[in-house]
Amino acid sequence: MGVSVCLASGKDGVGRSTITVNLGIALSKRGISTVIVDGDIEGASFGLILGVDPDTPSLHECLAGKTTCEEAIIETYGVNALVGGITIEQLVNVSVAGFSNILDKLTERFDIVLVDSPAGLGTDAVTILSNCQSVVLVLTPDINSVTNTLKTLAVAKKVGTAILGGIINRTGGQYDIPSDKIEDLLKVKIIAEIGEDELVRQSLQEGVPIYAENPDSSFSKKITDIASKLVGGS
Repeated sequence: MGVSVCLASGKDGVGRSTITVNLGIALSKRGISTVIVDGDIEGASFGLILGVDPDTPSLHECLAGKTTCEEAIIETYGVNALVGGITIEQLVNVSVAGFSNILDKLTERFDIVLVDSPAGLGTDAVTILSNCQSVVLVLTPDINSVTNTLKTLAVAKKVGTAILGGIINRTGGQYDIPSDKIEDLLKVKIIAEIGEDELVRQSLQEGVPIYAENPDSSFSKKITDIASKLVGGS
């Protein structure tokens, strides 16, 4: 039986989806059976990050009962992926009510299931957070992100989801809150700080994950470190 890890954030725009996709590729390259799941129902982006066809079967079709997750999973850049739908048609009449069943099937098949959760504390986000065994919090070093992360953290504790740590993304600004202060505020171990990297923006524009295109970039090296920590350095 595999483990499910949710990557969650208190607000959008912190790079959570990009980290999830590239972390999945990094884990797969280590020989770990991994699937990444785009759980951001209303703002799915895996398809864009991975450059897959918009008509690719998605989590939305699985939730709507139009296909099975086994049929919808694709392999790209060495990682298994269950992307989210990005068309209006795919968003109609979709609910996360059946997410727990899908997650159960995935943890039976894969060693690690990485789930990209919607930002904030809406119904979808709380449902995904409560169904995953553990969570990694993704934030940026500003007061807005830290404040909203505290709320997500409180919900994670309330629903009993284990907190693995936090990732501070897009560091390097003049007015960044120091990581040690963020750690003190959250009472959560910061497992990585990732600086701004223009190659990430380039990869997003090209629809090619940076870990696949530029494995030696500063961002990719940080992702490798995170992968090592998640699997205990194996």
